[in-house]
Amino acid sequence: AFLEQTEDLMDDQGSPLALRVDGHVHTQMIPLVFDALTDALDRMKLLNRVSFIRCTAEPLSMFFLTPGVLGTISPVNLAKNLILNILGHSVRRKLKKMKISTGRVFGVAMTGEMDLKRVRLLLPKMQRYAGKKGVYLEVLSHPGRSLPSELTEEYGPDDRKAFVSPGRDTEYTMLMNI
Repeated sequence: AFLEQTEDLMDDQGSPLALRVDGHVHTQMIPLVFDALTDALDRMKLLNRVSFIRCTAEPLSMFFLTPGVLGTISPVNLAKNLILNILGHSVRRKLKKMKISTGRVFGVAMTGEMDLKRVRLLLPKMQRYAGKKGVYLEVLSHPGRSLPSELTEEYGPDDRKAFVSPGRDTEYTMLMNI
């Protein structure tokens, strides 16, 4: 339905608007899901319009090599980062073959904990890293939170916890002050 409503949108050169594919919970990083996604786009004759697919890969070394950051990353975020980086190798290889761009991500290792102090320490390093790689840098954060009364039954238990987390206030404050 979305594509039908937007199929007439054109870029500045009069070509159909390029598509950018994102997956908020990174499901497109799972090889089977990635292959199904690109197969579906191909079958719908849209794969040639895709200019970007998010490949959630964040260089972890900077978190270990930056004083003031080492030891401040939660084990859950560390594990998530490692898993996504492992999956990212395969996704980047496939995207390169398809000539679809991607970038690098900053914020996975600090999900729910992205405070101003650490962002100021790491962001310049992440920008230099992306520049050296010649790729787009995507800064991920989760600002703002829901009221418990706003969460209805379609929200799972993990979402219910995340959407009311005080960590979202931390990330909101960071974004408003960076």
